[in-house]
Amino acid sequence: MYKIVKLTNGTEIIGDVMLNDDDPHLVAVDKPMQINYRVFQNVGFPSISLIRYSLLADNTPIVFSAKDIMNIIEPRQKFIDYYVATVDTAFKHYDEIVDDQLNLIVTGK
Repeated sequence: MYKIVKLTNGTEIIGDVMLNDDDPHLVAVDKPMQINYRVFQNVGFPSISLIRYSLLADNTPIVFSAKDIMNIIEPRQKFIDYYVATVDTAFKHYDEIVDDQLNLIVTGK
């Protein structure tokens, strides 16, 4: 189920949240995207953008300790639609860009 997860450090992420029946102290989030807010003084409300939670992580779910999670929130349907439209493209393109940059650093080519 798509959920917004607010971490104790204030970071908010959206992704497919999977609770662990075997270990309730762990929460997995598949394809997590960090929610970024930017407030413009003249507009009065924030713009919202998504960025991959960890650019260097593999595409497997990221597992969080439940003690690092402040709360799990049900997102609005329009925000889920925005996430779904963004996530697959973001993961594919981010991987290609990061792999190219890492290859350049390692090989010099």
